[in-house]
Amino acid sequence: MSKLSEIMKSRVEKLMDGERREILLNAIHEDITPEQAISVNCLIGTGAIGKTSADGFERITEAIPLQFPKDHYTHKNLALEWYMGGGYLKCVKTDTSGNHVGEPIYFSCIFCFFFRRIEPGNQKMILETHFSLVSKDKNHVQSKPAAVWNYNNPLELPDPEIKKFIIKSQNLELQSLQDDEMYFEKLQIIGKDEQKGIAIDFELIKKDPIVLQAGNGYMGDTENGIAYGYYTAPLFHTSGTLKFENEDYVVLEGNFGVDHEWGTIGRPLSKKLQNICAILYALGLKFRFLDSGFGLYGYESWFGFHFDDGSFLTTVAATIKEIPQNKFFTPKHPLSQYLNPDGKQEPIPELKLRILEYTQLDGSKYPTKFEFTNTPVGDFYISPLTQDQRMEWAGGGYAYEGGVIVTDPSGKQIGIGNLENCGWDTKFTENVLKKLGIDKSKVKLFNSRSKKRGTLLVVGLFSIVTIIISLSAWGLSLIFN
Repeated sequence: MSKLSEIMKSRVEKLMDGERREILLNAIHEDITPEQAISVNCLIGTGAIGKTSADGFERITEAIPLQFPKDHYTHKNLALEWYMGGGYLKCVKTDTSGNHVGEPIYFSCIFCFFFRRIEPGNQKMILETHFSLVSKDKNHVQSKPAAVWNYNNPLELPDPEIKKFIIKSQNLELQSLQDDEMYFEKLQIIGKDEQKGIAIDFELIKKDPIVLQAGNGYMGDTENGIAYGYYTAPLFHTSGTLKFENEDYVVLEGNFGVDHEWGTIGRPLSKKLQNICAILYALGLKFRFLDSGFGLYGYESWFGFHFDDGSFLTTVAATIKEIPQNKFFTPKHPLSQYLNPDGKQEPIPELKLRILEYTQLDGSKYPTKFEFTNTPVGDFYISPLTQDQRMEWAGGGYAYEGGVIVTDPSGKQIGIGNLENCGWDTKFTENVLKKLGIDKSKVKLFNSRSKKRGTLLVVGLFSIVTIIISLSAWGLSLIFN
């Protein structure tokens, strides 16, 4: 049995639910692939939840000020970590001699390096990578997601001592073009998928100050150890080449923003919040878990916009239940942040947005058109470069991530940006189980939102009966007193 199979079996054996435990143990083969290990990890989560973990992972329990370049490097004792970039590029097609052909065309590009640590450290983990390209009104093409098991084959990760930086999988590589501690100032991203007919080779030079997400660089619940560090380097001037549908292009001008996140994702620990969520779900409200295994209720949409005046705006819309179309709402403070043209960061507590349009894809719907109001750049709208910009995970299921156009109320383009939707794939659990060869009839058993439905319905009905009895008693007391 492979070392990865042994580790995954040992993790599954810790499950309290005997039925799920036996199904997963039978699905773990003698030589499990990294992709299948990701599927298992999605179904069982990333370790014990709380300030400490039985698996030895650390938790972020206080918002310690971020330090650079230290926090550019990987945080090896935390369960999850990722680097994600989104770019918008003005390109022109080239012939075999390198001559420009035709009119310029715009592309959006996404790349992602996602670490799932099975045990603390940078050796026992799985690295997942992917990249995608899309041009306005054209097809969205994603590379086949690649997964690398790191045991006995250490990835060359950022090392604070030797100042070396390279992250590499079968199809994607991120490395520094500088060997000193300021490596993050100049990066190269190289990717290739011959079967899909796409490739990228970009040089990224950092220009703007860093944006600390949520104002201090932390999101989540630090009090209970369910939090993650998160910053954005919003502007890397970009040059290089790309291949799209087997045709070659050169970048005339372009920009990338790069996100870096690390920490823990898990269930809310507040008993009051858990009970409220359980009762509301039992009463029939449309709850969705973000991802199987992560154990989060709800839907998320992440935004990052570059405006023509040189400013940058970012926000996160995270909700417990599905938000009705055309209804304005305000993201939780301080998730909305603005970097003005002079490089000063400030919160936007009054920002509001609403969903104007959904895109239906394979039985799931994704919000793809929004209106924003009460922002430092005025009111604006966003719409996708193309409708289907879903990204497939190596372990199964989809997120939605891709480029958007930003326009003012008159329809004039005033910027570009990226949109990411998580938690909207209604077939997520089914697709994850399929990767493991587990019949889809087991979806309800493994789907976090349906696993306890019977119990929750009892809780919900009990709550209703309790309320009715209380109201009746109150009414009778009024009559007889």
